[in-house]
Formats: sequence, C-alpha cells, structure tokens
Amino acid sequence: MKKTVHFFLAFNLFLSCENPSILETISDKNVTISFRKDSDEKVLVLNVPLEFTLNLNSEKIKNVRIYYISNGKLSSLSEDYAVYDRASNQKLLFDIKKVNQKYPANIYIIDRRISIQEEKALELVNRYAPNSNLSNLQSDNDSITLTSYKKFREDNPQFITNMRKESDSLKLNLVFGKGKTKIIGKKIEW
Repeated sequence: MKKTVHFFLAFNLFLSCENPSILETISDKNVTISFRKDSDEKVLVLNVPLEFTLNLNSEKIKNVRIYYISNGKLSSLSEDYAVYDRASNQKLLFDIKKVNQKYPANIYIIDRRISIQEEKALELVNRYAPNSNLSNLQSDNDSITLTSYKKFREDNPQFITNMRKESDSLKLNLVFGKGKTKIIGKKIEW
C-alpha cells in the first residue's frame, strides 16, 4: 500500500512539473482608488488585484513572458496593469524571472484600467475609508486603500457580474530550449 501511495505522489509531482498551469485565486490584497492621466485629464481608477498560482517549475522552461488580455485586446504593461511576485511584492516587468532556480509560485496583477465616476469613488471611499479624501490623490503614486478584494467581491456582486461580461485573460508565453514555445492561458473569472 505504501509503495502505491508513494508512486501516486511521485507521478502527480512529475505531471505537475511537466504540465505548466495557471490557477486564479481570490486575493486578499487591497482594492485601491487612484488616478491616472488619460490624454490631459485625470481619470479616477479602481485598482483591482487579481491573483494567480503558477506551476512553472520545469527545468525545461527557460523564460516566461506575461500578457494580460482585456476584452480581447492586449493591455499595456504599467499603464493598464502591473504584475508582482506575491512572496516578495516585487514588481515584475515583461518577464517572470527565476529566483533561486524557481519561478514564483504566486503572482498578482493590479488591473488599473477600470475607470470610475467621481460619485462612485466618493461612495466607495465613504464606505471603506471614511477618513480619506479624494483630494489627497495628488500624484500617480497616491492611492486610497478601500478593502481586500475578497471583501470587495462579497460587498459588490454587481461589479463582479459586470466584469465577467468582458473576456479578460492572463497568457504566459513559455520559452523552452532550442526556440520552442508554448502559450498557456487562463480566462479571468473575476
């Protein structure tokens, strides 16, 4: 019996390393409000953290590139979204880098493309951060922390329903030796 269990565990470990995958998880990172410049005007945006568990630790994978697709269109890194290593909170650029010979097990994306009206922003600030004020948002680096994404989802089911109408996904381009590539993706469930 012990040999069967050990074989089963070893086989599953082998399969999980040979089959790279992405799994969306509900993040406990905070939803925030900030602004960004769109042309010459400031637009209030809701920054939503989307978290993913990655299985990329095959020795054969040499490089991993990140693509965030929003409503069927490639989003702009840094303008529309930012990617972070969950363990270190370090911002990732175009590629996911190996640290100590391993890719991160978890990443999160801050989606910055969700513009909101000032009235809705005020409503959210009054609800979650009553001691804050939208006038405190002076630069692109300023933000107002609302609540965890998990709590935000529970409190705002209509927001989630609306977001699920869009065809958003995370795509990873895996580069193997000798120029071989494979693209894996995950539709975002919000």
